[in-house]
Amino acid sequence: MCIQTLFGCVRKREQQYGFPQQKLPDTRVTDINEEESKMSGREEEIVTLVTMCGEIVGRVASETDMTIMLKSPLLFVPGGDDNAGGGFAPGISMTGAQGMHRGEFNKSCILTVIPAHDQVADGWLKATSSIVI
Repeated sequence: MCIQTLFGCVRKREQQYGFPQQKLPDTRVTDINEEESKMSGREEEIVTLVTMCGEIVGRVASETDMTIMLKSPLLFVPGGDDNAGGGFAPGISMTGAQGMHRGEFNKSCILTVIPAHDQVADGWLKATSSIVI
């Protein structure tokens, strides 16, 4: 259910049952472009998005109150039975599109955003770089 619908229902109930009139937040929908988005100070940092379904590593492109956009996001896949090592899926899911240049993630689905471990950040750089060493 969208927020706008929820607030519409609350306003109708206030009128119908005589609840005290409260100032409800403005529910206007506005477009936010990258230049106007609120930045957290993490732009260009390589981070790990910890979700219930896995961990996604990428470089922060932009961030708002509701979303975070990553450049070249990749799903981290842990290694064998002892979880030693690991690697990256070619996208943000095992079966989804590969080689995404950007991905926008809703913060309501993210448990936390943390700086990526140095070894993971190095692995991500190697996986996303076109330079062969």
